[in-house]
Amino acid sequence: MSAAPATKANAALERYSALFETRFASDPLSEARRAAFDEFLKQGFPTQRDEEWKYTSLRRLESRAFVPGAHAPV
Repeated sequence: MSAAPATKANAALERYSALFETRFASDPLSEARRAAFDEFLKQGFPTQRDEEWKYTSLRRLESRAFVPGAHAPV
């Protein structure tokens, strides 16, 4: 993997981490969400070297910036 995609992936992980912190800080399921999100941050985005993702490229997902929707009570 070249340095450029890794940098984009790292930037995307940082954006998603900031989004997670603002969106789910006081969520009733925050412990479960935190554990799952920490695992995602540890593993990063799957690549085409992962068998289950062999035919799926996530490059476009890594380069998109998402905006949270309206927060609705659970």
